[in-house]
Amino acid sequence: MHDSILNTLSVEHEHLFYLMREVENAPSIYQRNDFYNQIKNEIVPHMRGEELTIYEKLRHDIADKKALELSQASDRDHHKIREYMQKLELLALESDEWMSTFKQFRRFTEDHCRAEEKDLFPTAKDDFSEVELEEIAYEFEEAKHH
Repeated sequence: MHDSILNTLSVEHEHLFYLMREVENAPSIYQRNDFYNQIKNEIVPHMRGEELTIYEKLRHDIADKKALELSQASDRDHHKIREYMQKLELLALESDEWMSTFKQFRRFTEDHCRAEEKDLFPTAKDDFSEVELEEIAYEFEEAKHH
């Protein structure tokens, strides 16, 4: 159970990747819209949960400068992800520009998640006890729904 929050985040990342592939492969605009709406409904609470829990706790780990840098970089990435989503909202879903922007959004989001799993997760494992990780898991679920 030690890294349950990290496993939860990884599973959510993989599900987002799946939905993003479905958007790109959707045979109709209606299905593209449905899958994109699922992404929005999952990614926004996911980011909020990360920001209010794991990033926040890493930011306040004053003994670990790397943790601070990683949490700040992740916050910047989330800002960029939100910018992509705002841009997508302004474009016509059936347009080539929408799909081109979506592919940039997907690549950026995947890169962010991979970097998080490669760099931020090991730092969290090092900096937090099993009990703290379990608390973060609970707080993450709570933060996602508020």
